Amino acid sequence: MDEILELLRAKPSYKVKQGSDDFMENRDIVHGKSLKLTERVKYKYSLKKYEMPTELKTIFERPHQDVLRRLSSQLNANNYSKFFSELLYAEEYKTNEDLKRYDRQKVKLVKKSGDYFKMKIHKRALAEKRLSVLPGDYIFVVKCGDKKAEAYQGFVHEVLKSSIDLKFDESFSQEVYNSNVRFDVRFTFNRVSMRRMHQTVRNPKVEFSRLFPQNHQNFSANDVDFQNIKFYTILNYYQRRAVAIIKSGIHQPWPFIVFGPPGTG
Repeated sequence: MDEILELLRAKPSYKVKQGSDDFMENRDIVHGKSLKLTERVKYKYSLKKYEMPTELKTIFERPHQDVLRRLSSQLNANNYSKFFSELLYAEEYKTNEDLKRYDRQKVKLVKKSGDYFKMKIHKRALAEKRLSVLPGDYIFVVKCGDKKAEAYQGFVHEVLKSSIDLKFDESFSQEVYNSNVRFDVRFTFNRVSMRRMHQTVRNPKVEFSRLFPQNHQNFSANDVDFQNIKFYTILNYYQRRAVAIIKSGIHQPWPFIVFGPPGTG
Protein backbone atom coordinates (compact mmCIF):
# COMPACT_ATOMS: atom_id res chain seq x y z
CA MET A 1 0.00 0.00 0.00
CA ASP A 2 2.85 2.41 0.83
CA GLU A 3 4.30 1.88 -2.65
CA ILE A 4 0.93 2.65 -4.25
CA LEU A 5 0.53 5.83 -2.18
CA GLU A 6 4.00 6.92 -3.19
CA LEU A 7 3.15 6.46 -6.86
CA LEU A 8 -0.04 8.50 -6.41
CA ARG A 9 1.72 11.34 -4.62
CA ALA A 10 1.48 14.64 -6.51
CA LYS A 11 4.74 15.47 -8.19
CA PRO A 12 6.01 19.04 -8.42
CA SER A 13 5.75 20.55 -11.88
CA TYR A 14 8.83 21.28 -13.90
CA LYS A 15 10.60 24.34 -12.50
CA VAL A 16 11.89 26.92 -14.92
CA LYS A 17 14.73 29.17 -13.92
CA GLN A 18 14.16 32.85 -13.38
CA GLY A 19 16.41 34.59 -15.89
CA SER A 20 20.15 35.12 -16.00
CA ASP A 21 22.79 36.92 -18.00
CA ASP A 22 22.27 36.43 -21.71
CA PHE A 23 25.16 34.19 -22.70
CA MET A 24 24.10 34.45 -26.37
CA GLU A 25 24.66 38.20 -26.59
CA ASN A 26 27.18 39.33 -29.23
CA ARG A 27 28.02 35.79 -30.33
CA ASP A 28 29.01 34.81 -33.84
CA ILE A 29 26.83 31.92 -35.01
CA VAL A 30 27.91 28.80 -36.88
CA HIS A 31 24.82 27.45 -38.61
CA GLY A 32 23.91 23.78 -38.35
CA LYS A 33 22.48 21.26 -40.78
CA SER A 34 18.72 21.32 -41.18
CA LEU A 35 16.45 18.43 -42.04
CA LYS A 36 16.45 17.43 -45.68
CA LEU A 37 12.90 16.71 -46.74
CA THR A 38 12.38 13.97 -49.29
CA GLU A 39 9.65 16.00 -50.95
CA ARG A 40 9.79 19.76 -50.70
CA VAL A 41 6.89 21.92 -51.82
CA LYS A 42 7.96 24.34 -54.53
CA TYR A 43 6.57 27.82 -54.03
CA LYS A 44 6.28 30.46 -56.72
CA TYR A 45 7.66 33.11 -54.38
CA SER A 46 10.26 32.52 -51.70
CA LEU A 47 9.33 33.38 -48.12
CA LYS A 48 11.25 36.40 -46.87
CA LYS A 49 13.10 36.38 -43.55
CA TYR A 50 11.25 39.34 -42.00
CA GLU A 51 13.96 39.84 -39.39
CA MET A 52 13.08 42.07 -36.45
CA PRO A 53 14.28 45.67 -37.02
CA THR A 54 16.97 46.81 -34.58
CA GLU A 55 14.90 49.88 -33.71
CA LEU A 56 11.96 47.75 -32.57
CA LYS A 57 14.15 45.39 -30.57
CA THR A 58 15.59 48.40 -28.75
CA ILE A 59 12.08 49.64 -27.92
CA PHE A 60 10.96 46.22 -26.68
CA GLU A 61 13.92 46.22 -24.28
CA ARG A 62 12.69 49.44 -22.68
CA PRO A 63 10.15 49.72 -19.83
CA HIS A 64 6.65 48.41 -20.45
CA GLN A 65 5.09 51.87 -20.83
CA ASP A 66 7.46 52.76 -23.68
CA VAL A 67 6.42 49.63 -25.54
CA LEU A 68 2.73 50.41 -25.05
CA ARG A 69 3.17 53.91 -26.41
CA ARG A 70 4.75 52.49 -29.56
CA LEU A 71 1.99 49.91 -30.09
CA SER A 72 -1.03 52.04 -29.15
CA SER A 73 -1.61 53.78 -32.48
CA GLN A 74 -5.12 53.68 -33.95
CA LEU A 75 -5.55 51.01 -36.62
CA ASN A 76 -6.53 52.32 -40.05
CA ALA A 77 -6.04 51.48 -43.72
CA ASN A 78 -2.84 53.53 -43.94
CA ASN A 79 -0.97 51.80 -41.10
CA TYR A 80 -2.54 48.32 -41.40
CA SER A 81 0.65 46.48 -42.41
CA LYS A 82 2.92 48.39 -40.01
CA PHE A 83 0.45 48.01 -37.14
CA PHE A 84 0.16 44.22 -37.36
CA SER A 85 3.82 43.68 -38.27
CA GLU A 86 4.91 45.43 -35.09
CA LEU A 87 2.47 43.36 -33.04
CA LEU A 88 3.95 40.21 -34.56
CA TYR A 89 7.46 41.38 -33.71
CA ALA A 90 6.32 42.12 -30.16
CA GLU A 91 4.93 38.59 -29.86
CA GLU A 92 8.18 37.15 -31.22
CA TYR A 93 10.26 39.18 -28.76
CA LYS A 94 8.12 38.04 -25.82
CA THR A 95 8.33 34.40 -26.95
CA ASN A 96 12.11 34.58 -27.11
CA GLU A 97 12.29 36.18 -23.68
CA ASP A 98 10.06 33.44 -22.24
CA LEU A 99 12.25 30.73 -23.80
CA LYS A 100 15.29 32.12 -21.99
CA ARG A 101 13.80 30.68 -18.80
CA TYR A 102 14.61 27.25 -20.19
CA ASP A 103 18.30 28.03 -20.69
CA ARG A 104 20.49 25.23 -19.41
CA GLN A 105 24.04 25.35 -18.14
CA LYS A 106 26.80 22.76 -18.10
CA VAL A 107 25.00 20.36 -20.41
CA LYS A 108 26.71 17.23 -21.64
CA LEU A 109 26.28 16.23 -25.27
CA VAL A 110 26.77 12.62 -26.31
CA LYS A 111 28.30 12.07 -29.73
CA LYS A 112 26.53 9.66 -32.03
CA SER A 113 27.46 8.92 -35.63
CA GLY A 114 28.75 11.61 -37.98
CA ASP A 115 27.71 15.11 -36.92
CA TYR A 116 24.82 13.88 -34.76
CA PHE A 117 24.68 14.44 -31.00
CA LYS A 118 22.24 13.46 -28.28
CA MET A 119 21.13 15.88 -25.56
CA LYS A 120 19.04 14.83 -22.60
CA ILE A 121 16.03 16.99 -21.95
CA HIS A 122 13.67 17.17 -18.97
CA LYS A 123 10.78 14.98 -20.11
CA ARG A 124 8.35 16.60 -17.68
CA ALA A 125 8.88 19.96 -19.38
CA LEU A 126 7.87 18.33 -22.66
CA ALA A 127 4.97 16.41 -21.11
CA GLU A 128 3.51 19.58 -19.55
CA LYS A 129 3.88 21.37 -22.90
CA ARG A 130 5.89 24.10 -21.22
CA LEU A 131 8.58 23.59 -23.82
CA SER A 132 7.80 22.51 -27.35
CA VAL A 133 10.61 20.90 -29.33
CA LEU A 134 9.88 19.48 -32.77
CA PRO A 135 11.99 18.08 -35.60
CA GLY A 136 13.16 21.01 -37.70
CA ASP A 137 13.49 23.34 -34.70
CA TYR A 138 16.96 24.30 -33.55
CA ILE A 139 18.88 25.24 -30.42
CA PHE A 140 22.12 27.11 -29.78
CA VAL A 141 25.00 25.75 -27.71
CA VAL A 142 28.00 27.67 -26.40
CA LYS A 143 31.08 26.25 -24.74
CA CYS A 144 30.83 26.91 -21.00
CA GLY A 145 33.02 29.66 -19.62
CA ASP A 146 34.31 30.87 -22.98
CA LYS A 147 33.01 34.40 -23.55
CA LYS A 148 34.56 34.58 -27.01
CA ALA A 149 33.36 31.20 -28.24
CA GLU A 150 31.05 30.95 -31.22
CA ALA A 151 27.47 29.79 -30.76
CA TYR A 152 26.69 26.62 -32.68
CA GLN A 153 23.24 26.09 -34.13
CA GLY A 154 22.01 22.52 -33.76
CA PHE A 155 18.96 21.38 -35.71
CA VAL A 156 16.61 18.90 -34.06
CA HIS A 157 16.39 15.77 -36.20
CA GLU A 158 14.52 13.51 -33.77
CA VAL A 159 12.63 13.96 -30.50
CA LEU A 160 12.64 11.01 -28.12
CA LYS A 161 11.03 10.58 -24.69
CA SER A 162 13.87 12.12 -22.71
CA SER A 163 16.36 13.33 -25.30
CA ILE A 164 16.71 15.00 -28.67
CA ASP A 165 19.06 14.26 -31.55
CA LEU A 166 20.87 17.29 -32.95
CA LYS A 167 23.01 17.90 -36.00
CA PHE A 168 25.66 20.63 -36.07
CA ASP A 169 28.11 21.91 -38.62
CA GLU A 170 31.00 19.46 -39.05
CA SER A 171 33.41 21.96 -37.47
CA PHE A 172 31.62 21.47 -34.14
CA SER A 173 32.70 17.84 -34.01
CA GLN A 174 36.20 18.55 -35.30
CA GLU A 175 37.14 21.70 -33.39
CA VAL A 176 34.92 22.11 -30.33
CA TYR A 177 33.48 18.88 -29.01
CA ASN A 178 35.02 16.38 -26.68
CA SER A 179 33.36 14.27 -24.02
CA ASN A 180 34.62 16.46 -21.18
CA VAL A 181 33.33 19.77 -22.55
CA ARG A 182 30.06 21.17 -21.20
CA PHE A 183 27.76 23.62 -22.96
CA ASP A 184 25.23 26.35 -22.22
CA VAL A 185 22.02 25.79 -24.18
CA ARG A 186 19.44 28.22 -25.58
CA PHE A 187 16.12 26.98 -26.97
CA THR A 188 14.40 28.81 -29.83
CA PHE A 189 11.18 28.57 -31.78
CA ASN A 190 10.60 28.00 -35.45
CA ARG A 191 9.93 31.34 -37.18
CA VAL A 192 8.26 29.93 -40.30
CA SER A 193 4.70 30.52 -39.03
CA MET A 194 5.64 34.01 -37.89
CA ARG A 195 7.17 34.79 -41.28
CA ARG A 196 4.02 33.62 -43.05
CA MET A 197 1.94 35.94 -40.88
CA HIS A 198 4.25 38.84 -41.79
CA GLN A 199 3.80 37.92 -45.43
CA THR A 200 0.02 37.96 -45.01
CA VAL A 201 -0.30 41.34 -43.29
CA ARG A 202 1.95 42.91 -45.93
CA ASN A 203 -0.06 41.51 -48.81
CA PRO A 204 -0.65 44.39 -51.26
CA LYS A 205 -3.90 42.78 -52.41
CA VAL A 206 -5.68 43.28 -49.08
CA GLU A 207 -9.18 44.63 -49.76
CA PHE A 208 -9.22 47.60 -47.42
CA SER A 209 -12.72 48.52 -48.57
CA ARG A 210 -13.91 45.42 -46.72
CA LEU A 211 -11.75 45.93 -43.64
CA PHE A 212 -12.46 49.65 -43.36
CA PRO A 213 -15.82 50.36 -45.07
CA GLN A 214 -16.51 54.04 -45.67
CA ASN A 215 -20.24 53.83 -46.29
CA HIS A 216 -22.16 52.37 -43.39
CA GLN A 217 -25.48 50.92 -44.48
CA ASN A 218 -28.09 49.28 -42.33
CA PHE A 219 -29.55 46.11 -43.74
CA SER A 220 -32.90 44.78 -42.65
CA ALA A 221 -33.65 41.09 -42.83
CA ASN A 222 -37.31 41.43 -41.90
CA ASP A 223 -38.47 41.34 -45.51
CA VAL A 224 -36.45 38.29 -46.52
CA ASP A 225 -38.81 35.53 -47.65
CA PHE A 226 -37.61 32.08 -46.66
CA GLN A 227 -40.89 30.23 -46.69
CA ASN A 228 -40.30 28.87 -50.20
CA ILE A 229 -36.72 27.72 -49.62
CA LYS A 230 -36.18 24.01 -49.09
CA PHE A 231 -34.33 23.34 -45.83
CA TYR A 232 -33.21 20.33 -43.89
CA THR A 233 -36.01 19.52 -41.50
CA ILE A 234 -33.65 19.54 -38.52
CA LEU A 235 -32.92 23.28 -38.89
CA ASN A 236 -34.71 25.57 -36.45
CA TYR A 237 -36.23 28.96 -37.25
CA TYR A 238 -33.07 30.98 -36.64
CA GLN A 239 -30.90 28.63 -38.68
CA ARG A 240 -33.33 28.78 -41.61
CA ARG A 241 -33.47 32.55 -41.34
CA ALA A 242 -29.65 32.81 -41.42
CA VAL A 243 -29.45 30.64 -44.54
CA ALA A 244 -32.13 32.71 -46.26
CA ILE A 245 -30.39 36.01 -45.49
CA ILE A 246 -27.08 34.72 -46.82
CA LYS A 247 -28.81 33.41 -49.94
CA SER A 248 -30.57 36.73 -50.55
CA GLY A 249 -27.26 38.58 -50.87
CA ILE A 250 -28.52 41.76 -49.18
CA HIS A 251 -25.30 42.07 -47.22
CA GLN A 252 -22.96 42.01 -50.21
CA PRO A 253 -20.09 42.74 -50.60
CA TRP A 254 -19.48 42.32 -46.87
CA PRO A 255 -18.79 38.85 -45.43
CA PHE A 256 -21.42 37.10 -43.35
CA ILE A 257 -20.49 35.47 -40.04
CA VAL A 258 -22.63 32.70 -38.56
CA PHE A 259 -22.24 31.64 -34.93
CA GLY A 260 -22.95 28.26 -33.35
CA PRO A 261 -24.45 26.28 -31.96
CA PRO A 262 -21.31 24.49 -30.70
CA GLY A 263 -20.44 21.28 -32.47
CA THR A 264 -22.20 22.09 -35.73
CA GLY A 265 -19.04 23.10 -37.60
